[in-house]
Amino acid sequence: MTHDERPPRQRGAGVTRTVRVDVVPGPPVVAPRGKQARAVAIAAVFLVGLGAAGGGMVVRGEDAYPALGATFLGLAVVCGAAICLLVGPRRGRLRFQRWGGGLVLPPSRALGVVVIAGTVLCAALGAVLLGAWLTGEELGSGRRSGPVVGLLLLGLCLYGLLSGSARRGATPRVMLTPDGVSRWVGDRATVVPWDEIAEVRPHPAQVRVLVVLRRPVPIPRPLAHGPREEWPAPLELPLGLHASDPALVWAVIEHYLARPGDRWELATEVVVERVARGGLGPGRYR
Repeated sequence: MTHDERPPRQRGAGVTRTVRVDVVPGPPVVAPRGKQARAVAIAAVFLVGLGAAGGGMVVRGEDAYPALGATFLGLAVVCGAAICLLVGPRRGRLRFQRWGGGLVLPPSRALGVVVIAGTVLCAALGAVLLGAWLTGEELGSGRRSGPVVGLLLLGLCLYGLLSGSARRGATPRVMLTPDGVSRWVGDRATVVPWDEIAEVRPHPAQVRVLVVLRRPVPIPRPLAHGPREEWPAPLELPLGLHASDPALVWAVIEHYLARPGDRWELATEVVVERVARGGLGPGRYR
């Protein structure tokens, strides 16, 4: 794709604005209560274990254990921040950028910080493991695997930081245009035209992920009585990584999915005015 086709973050353009509404039409974007609670509980146990292990290493104070423990504690903090980012409140907020012929929903500003911090800490972990091996310091049973893991972590993290992959990968973007819904990751886009959308609904297992289901495509079958239907891969929108209220984003998509005659508004300021005054109509919620 050409340089001008990239979303505003990659081109350094686009002014971020925010609209807030008191009433959000439609249901929230949540996974089933049991699965969401289970995911949060598992994450909490993991963070407690990681923090306890890091604290124990720092207290031990032998060889490379303090440095390793400090890295574990830092990773626990970053993981905790990532979880707060995913489940934090955004009620009634739509943060967007006007670009080209559509409405771009940027990621949360904190997302890039979390990813870069996590990458740096993983590189630090690799450096500690490799340094302990080079200096002959003991790290329990990881004497043989430590340098291998350290080199692998250092190589991956340094490549991501130097090439910019870590930063670009941390900026997923959703774009709504009169033609369809698209998701950008770095310089790559997946586009689903409005006419190909069959249904939009929350992911059955993941937190704050909206799934755009496509209509089936008929595939001819030789010597058969009729074509078979093939369902294209759905488009998943990880709205927990964005700065907007997932329920409000779902309401916007449902409004324009159900009203083809209004889709021209997505290329103008009319869509912003409609959201601000609470003019989103009922959609086809499942």
